Amino acid sequence: MPTWPNSEYNDAPEPEGNGDRVPLPVGKYTCRIAHVRIDLNSKSDKPIIRFQLEAVDGEFRGCKGEKTVFLETLDNLRYFKADLHKLGMVLDNLSDIETRWQELVGLYVFTAVQLAKDGKSINVFFNKLMPPVPEYEAEVNPGGVPNDPAPTTPDYPF
Repeated sequence: MPTWPNSEYNDAPEPEGNGDRVPLPVGKYTCRIAHVRIDLNSKSDKPIIRFQLEAVDGEFRGCKGEKTVFLETLDNLRYFKADLHKLGMVLDNLSDIETRWQELVGLYVFTAVQLAKDGKSINVFFNKLMPPVPEYEAEVNPGGVPNDPAPTTPDYPF
């Protein structure tokens, strides 16, 4: 296993802008889960789950969004469990997400993007699982083979 320079990476400045990402504005969208990433909160060493989303229809088709779930409190865990159930996934143990996250990639979910109470940040909610959108799926996955490489996940206790 390679030795990753994690602390140096974490100390590196954040890039400016968001590259080719066009963020999803406040609204409701059918989205495809394009990627799932498991990170660690640098302050608490608790897991963070990041869902990268792509709108698949309507005016904002192709725009990207992210749902970030901090698994810090019982409420966070309850909401995450509810999200997984909406996506058709039931875990015996939270740590099972390490081996099952790929099952979520490629799912379509009706998503609500709302302005948070602070008026500055946004909240992203999964409302319900949706059927695949064949035209979009043909564009992002033309060979029908998953194109989402397995990320390296940190070794952490749950």
